[in-house]
Amino acid sequence: GLNSPFYRGPFGIDFYSEWLEGERRRLEDMCVRALSRLAEYERQRGNHLEAVSLYEKAVGLDPLNESLWYQMIDTHSDAGQLEMATRCYRQYADTVRDQLREEPAAALTDLYNRLCTSLATSH
Repeated sequence: GLNSPFYRGPFGIDFYSEWLEGERRRLEDMCVRALSRLAEYERQRGNHLEAVSLYEKAVGLDPLNESLWYQMIDTHSDAGQLEMATRCYRQYADTVRDQLREEPAAALTDLYNRLCTSLATSH
């Protein structure tokens, strides 16, 4: 789970109502947006490992958010962690195939193919 001073887990998890479910989603969406903004800030400052850690927390809350995965994979790439970047793509692709019965979007697949080419030429 997320250990964060501003997010302690799903809101009202022991209760169920339509309102609570909507509120839970709203709060999780807010947290995902905040984590994404913080990650982008850290990335711009050159703190790639911190940015990746924040993106990982965000995708933990929203595992089908392709934009978050793209940013995390691209950040791994910026940090020179090409193998980790390709591993993240495969994890996302498996999740999308399992849960949505779809393939990742072309932009993410293109990024993955560029990473694979870079990996092949670096060895």
